[in-house]
Amino acid sequence: MSIINWAQLLSMNSLASLRLFTLILILGLTGCGGGGNSAAANGGIGGSGITGGTGSGEITAFGSVIFGDSTFAIDNDTEFTIDGVSAIESDLRVGMMATFEVGDDASSDLTSGTAQRIDAFTMIKGIVTNVTPFEVLGQPIVVTGDTLLDNVPNNDIANLLSTDIVEIYGFTGSDNIVHATRIERKTLTGLIEWKLTGIASSVTATTLNIGAQLVNINGVAIDDCTGGLVDGNFVEIKTDPNAGFVSGNTLNMVIEVECQLQSIPVPASPSTTIIPAQFEGVVSGFTSGGNLDFSIGGQLVEFTNTTEFLGGTLEDLVNGTRLEVEGLFDTSSFVLAANKIKFKQTRILIEAPVNPGDITAGASLDILGLTVIGTAATKDDDGILSMGISVTQQVEVKGFIDSNGTIFAEEVRGRGTADSNAIRLRGPVANISSPNFDILGVSVGAAGAAAYLDLEEAPINIAAFFGLLSDGVIVAVEDAQLNIGPALSMDVDSTVQLED
Repeated sequence: MSIINWAQLLSMNSLASLRLFTLILILGLTGCGGGGNSAAANGGIGGSGITGGTGSGEITAFGSVIFGDSTFAIDNDTEFTIDGVSAIESDLRVGMMATFEVGDDASSDLTSGTAQRIDAFTMIKGIVTNVTPFEVLGQPIVVTGDTLLDNVPNNDIANLLSTDIVEIYGFTGSDNIVHATRIERKTLTGLIEWKLTGIASSVTATTLNIGAQLVNINGVAIDDCTGGLVDGNFVEIKTDPNAGFVSGNTLNMVIEVECQLQSIPVPASPSTTIIPAQFEGVVSGFTSGGNLDFSIGGQLVEFTNTTEFLGGTLEDLVNGTRLEVEGLFDTSSFVLAANKIKFKQTRILIEAPVNPGDITAGASLDILGLTVIGTAATKDDDGILSMGISVTQQVEVKGFIDSNGTIFAEEVRGRGTADSNAIRLRGPVANISSPNFDILGVSVGAAGAAAYLDLEEAPINIAAFFGLLSDGVIVAVEDAQLNIGPALSMDVDSTVQLED
């Protein structure tokens, strides 16, 4: 779970409160699944006798090398590379993305073991082509308070210039939008080559596009593209620095074009075809309606009704959501069967009436007195955030909070006629004083709830419910009534439920 700046959240000037018909409490600090862990059904990572492991994720700390909850020891045989160039451990930095292979001392859940190799990789290296919105080599970059900034003036991305050269580490989905984990500003001579990765489109014999960026292949031989380069291939393009390059220019001076797999790396000598694995990235290719698979980049993930969800629920699973998936990887079919799906950012959900004046088209919207930021990755099929609305209507926002307490939208959609009796709100609680608490600074009065439910949806009383609350626990409110007055208030009339 992301670290929340509670002082900042509680200092919000626009506090809202609601009259509830349903209140759901989601205990975000404790694991809870949809019926158990699928490891057992699959023979399990634990107890299977499987050795070794593989995966990919963000480096989050050192003292060994730490990827989230996994700590891998380093020995004299551990190999390191950065963008394919041999490196040493001290070259690695927090925020870098890397693949890893772990030896046969890997723990059953792949949280420990000795790293055999760690290969860090950038997504983009090159010149800033737009500051607002932030783009590098024509590619939109999502930056939040969780993005580590290195050598950026005043640690603020807004201070970068269109002449600055940067390295971007992070994730990309099917839309070529990069969710940055680390951005490092380089000197003008600090990069001997530029790099652009993404899904190729409009491929011809001489050119291709990565997103909006036109690339002149320059007669370079195409590597590792079975059957030749075609639309939909994920490619890595390296160029010499293009002097004087600005937005709209063709990217020239290409020296290498290579097709790559966006999937879990298969070790050279796996002990079996089924090995424990972790993979971190953003969701793509997910549609609701009963399908039980999605992709992270190009890695297919399958889950079942016994897969354990941590830090969120199936309802939170939307394209663009950042996840870490743990499970069993089939090195022959390249499918990752998920035992656990971890949401890497604190989830929020808000549904309430929104007025036309509450929207700054293409940038943000205000809902329940809360400002929600849109990004290039925000799914906005109804055009609410991108174009605005002409009449007041009900709007649903799904998203997350970064470590600065800023709320970001991953999905915005219309929910029909504005209804002050159908408010929904989900997020971390603070300022707890039974029967009241705050969610994101919105005041909640829970005294009138008809029922309080625990993590297993079993009824509990109000004392037990508040006994489970502490700052940071996730609470969801359903079917609330919004009372307009000098200070908005929230009373609960129906149910309260604990979830994970």
